[in-house]
Amino acid sequence: MPKSSTTKGRANSAKQIPKFLVLKHGQKRVMTNRHKSYKTMLDSACKHFPTIPKDLMAFQTNQLDICEGHYVDITAETWDKVIDLLSSVEVTRLEVPLRNPLPPGPPRPSNAASGANSLPINNHSHYPKPSPIPNIRRKVEY
Repeated sequence: MPKSSTTKGRANSAKQIPKFLVLKHGQKRVMTNRHKSYKTMLDSACKHFPTIPKDLMAFQTNQLDICEGHYVDITAETWDKVIDLLSSVEVTRLEVPLRNPLPPGPPRPSNAASGANSLPINNHSHYPKPSPIPNIRRKVEY
């Protein structure tokens, strides 16, 4: 058997990297060109998923053994190393905590020591005061 056929057989058995990549978000699937550059891929994803702001967009995968079946963010630093191993990428929206959380309110008096309910008392003058419950006697027949 000639060496050239053995070498040729090995070359054909090597897995070729697909030219395209499927981007997924929710129910939408888009086939797009595979880009080695994270920034270029991000620009492409922004065109196909315009409802996600670029600064809140992230790529995730669960296709690699290291992910152990969980979706894991793909960082810009690792993008060019893993992109050739993936057939699809999940496009996600990052969850951003509130930038200016509400300031703490004024301290409330504690009624816990007296055993009273801790509901706030309505001391606003523009609200009518509740009327007392009338004492109604009913005639009971035996």
